[in-house]
Amino acid sequence: MPPQHFVILGGGISGLTAAWYLALNAPLTTKITLLEASNRFGGWIQSTRVGEDRILFEQGPRTLRPVGLGGLV
Repeated sequence: MPPQHFVILGGGISGLTAAWYLALNAPLTTKITLLEASNRFGGWIQSTRVGEDRILFEQGPRTLRPVGLGGLV
């Protein structure tokens, strides 16, 4: 069987996670290509240094997650 080639669109947390698990579980001959539209990977997640690099500001996804069944309506 010829080697498989997987292309993952998006280098955010989901794309990076998919590529990681695929790399861990796929045969060594599997080719994995991760495509990202911006100039860096991570999506909404990033670390920014401010104040002459003395403060590290962690940024994450902008979501509100409701608790309970009310969020499903």
